Amino acid sequence: MGKAVYSEAQIRDYVNPLIKRVSALSDRTQTKIIGVCGGLGTGKSTLSAFLRDSLREKGYSVDNFSIDDFITSYDHRRRLAQQNEGSPFYQIYRAMPGTHRVNDLKRTLEDIREGRDFELPIFDKSLKGGWGDISQDTRKVSGRQDFVIFEGWLVGTPVITSEELKKACDKYGANLDALDPTLKYSKVLLSSLREYQQLWSFLDHLAMLQADSKDSHHEWRNQAEITKAGSNARKKEEVSKYVDVFMPLICAAYEYTQPDVTIKKNRDHQFIGKVEKEN
Repeated sequence: MGKAVYSEAQIRDYVNPLIKRVSALSDRTQTKIIGVCGGLGTGKSTLSAFLRDSLREKGYSVDNFSIDDFITSYDHRRRLAQQNEGSPFYQIYRAMPGTHRVNDLKRTLEDIREGRDFELPIFDKSLKGGWGDISQDTRKVSGRQDFVIFEGWLVGTPVITSEELKKACDKYGANLDALDPTLKYSKVLLSSLREYQQLWSFLDHLAMLQADSKDSHHEWRNQAEITKAGSNARKKEEVSKYVDVFMPLICAAYEYTQPDVTIKKNRDHQFIGKVEKEN
């Protein structure tokens, strides 16, 4: 297991306590679903994989997947973009509320909860010129799992009003006015969150990773772009505009989601503090 992704101090002070909290949920009779959420670049996939491997080392049956596995088809998202012409939230490739197959995901979570075999779709982000599309391949998971880790930036985000969205953006420094000065597009975006709430009801525990500054999200995304694409990476300004579209809902998630534990990270990807919800 790649434990080098975290320092010994990070594992001791942050990750091991989380593993202990999660392990305590096991009753060996029903699958427990663990959510991992956080803004762009916070390390959700890294933490999810680490938790999976650590729990497996303890003898548990564990699997993990992302909400992005359930993104809708290319054709659906193109229609959505056309229907919401002018909205910055639906002109980007994917990931906004309304671009996931919620009903399919709900059925999968039901199968997971009941200990049945389940099948995970595969979303191929390389298709359709970067817009991505649903792959013909799937991944099958057999047998009851003790834990399934479900990660994604939207996971756990509650329904909020456009006024609450504006308040969160003002608090964390996201420029909602530049994107949507009349809140016209935000209202459509937020209305799509309603159908997701049935998914969050399956969560037995939710861990949030939170950046200490909104600027960290831009830096991390730009670093990831350079690492992935090298000389073909998009310009920093283009990446920044892309991240800007996510920031309003990221701020709202930080303000209104109620995770069981929040772990904060600085720009160097070091854990710098945590807050645990009282039982």
